[in-house]
Amino acid sequence: MWKVGETTIHPKIGACQIKEIKELVILGAKHQCLVLVPLFENDNNLKVTLPVENSGRVGLRRPISIEKIEEIKLRLSQEVEAEAINGQEISLPVLQNKILSGDPFKIAEVIRDLHAKIKQDGGKYANARRQAFLKKTQQRLIREISLSSGISIRETTLQIRSLLGG
Repeated sequence: MWKVGETTIHPKIGACQIKEIKELVILGAKHQCLVLVPLFENDNNLKVTLPVENSGRVGLRRPISIEKIEEIKLRLSQEVEAEAINGQEISLPVLQNKILSGDPFKIAEVIRDLHAKIKQDGGKYANARRQAFLKKTQQRLIREISLSSGISIRETTLQIRSLLGG
């Protein structure tokens, strides 16, 4: 299923590369384990070891396909009605749970809705925590789209900003 050198998406870490697949004894049982290394922001030389049988439960997945990228871009560009934004639960813990699902479509919806809410309120809703959250979430989606499409992060960032209306 998984191969050394393959790029994966970990729901909490983002894009990772499988550096090694090794057998480890955990609680007296042998397990095939993936050794993952984040592709971005890995100043601490982080390595994550994950038993292969837990990869699905954790939410480890392959990067999105080109077809899915187009669906995500469509979702990002959808207009959001003011009533829908005002009626939504946009608390950071709720948004964080959507992000941690690892689902790129939920992540795109969080970006679209939070961006629309900030824009609708003329920036009043954009406190420092929300702005940092939005920036980090956008970076994560941009990096994955860039990896999958082969387009630079800069170009992908410009495309996403354009889709969101600035």
